[in-house]
Amino acid sequence: MDKKSQGYMNVKDADPDIIIDLKYATPDNFTGKIVYDFDQAIARIDTVKS
Repeated sequence: MDKKSQGYMNVKDADPDIIIDLKYATPDNFTGKIVYDFDQAIARIDTVKS
């Protein structure tokens, strides 16, 4: 089952011009290390469309 059918979507699909800054997906955070192993913002469809 894909994420959309589960009620989630990629934020960039709603607005490709939106700036996504996932600090924990880069070493530019308080740990100095990459914490997340992904670089896409996925959120609930209702949240993205708000």
